[in-house]
Amino acid sequence: MKSVKIYLSLIISLVLFASCEKDVEFKGTMTKSVLVVNSFVSPDSVVSANVSESTFFLEEESKITGVENATVSVYVNDTFKEKMIHTDKGNYRGTYIPTIGEIIKLLVTVPNKTDVSCQDKVLTRPEIVSVDTTVTSGHSYYNYTVKDIINKDGSKGYVYDTISKQVYTDYEFKLKMKDNGSEKNYYRLAVMRKYTYIDGTVYYGDPHIWENIDPQAYSSDPLQTGDDSNPFCVFPDDIINGKEYTMKFKLSESTTVHYDQSLNGKTEMIISLQQISKDYYLYLRTRAAANEDDVFSEPVQIHCNVKNGLGVFGSYSSSVRIMRL
Repeated sequence: MKSVKIYLSLIISLVLFASCEKDVEFKGTMTKSVLVVNSFVSPDSVVSANVSESTFFLEEESKITGVENATVSVYVNDTFKEKMIHTDKGNYRGTYIPTIGEIIKLLVTVPNKTDVSCQDKVLTRPEIVSVDTTVTSGHSYYNYTVKDIINKDGSKGYVYDTISKQVYTDYEFKLKMKDNGSEKNYYRLAVMRKYTYIDGTVYYGDPHIWENIDPQAYSSDPLQTGDDSNPFCVFPDDIINGKEYTMKFKLSESTTVHYDQSLNGKTEMIISLQQISKDYYLYLRTRAAANEDDVFSEPVQIHCNVKNGLGVFGSYSSSVRIMRL
């Protein structure tokens, strides 16, 4: 009888809680949408940008809407250089390639919207002194059946031929860099795989610039760990100012090697040490903090340096080493 009462109490509680659901009407003021500009400039490519509109957080369909009727003007050291051309979905592209030391500014105007602007300085390339590699590998073989045979004892057997092997390799890298002690610097270590198929098709491990750390790459270095707290491997020069420093990081690679050489593609690893602007650094740090999966953490506002709008305008310069795997 006692157990029946307990079950009855549980049922009544569930019914009561279910009946407590209520839609609460939002009575505040909806924030008007503003222009959002995202752009990263480099001395290795033309200036480009994405322009969109912000959405209110309570809207049912919170999706990015590209602005296709914007006028995006590029200024170099406060002198007008060109207007970028809209390509698609709010993406704009110019023809000007920045030079190290220049201050690049974007002015974005859209009918019936407040003008927005942003600027940053094109930085010098970081100095890589050397890159050393330690390799540890193992392998397994892939076979296929050539023909069936009958063994001497009458049992059925097979003749195999090896067509390829799977090679498992661990790479440990030591990248020695030298910091410029006359200025405050911020860095990012970016690692990307590049695989070229036999037909010439090229595949990159991760084409997104803000997520191009390979998922299997990690670092044991205290300056730029690749864990959840710093997935973009960024670090300031606080404890290495004006010094040479050796970073250590690792990469695990698994590749298929065919004995028929005509079937083998080419795998390369692109190691890029970037000097990034302070705004780019703060954006990546706050973005990583905002994405942390911790229900007890407080909301983090992602860094923004777009005047009268939202988004980020940053700069970076890269020193690159390409290694054949």
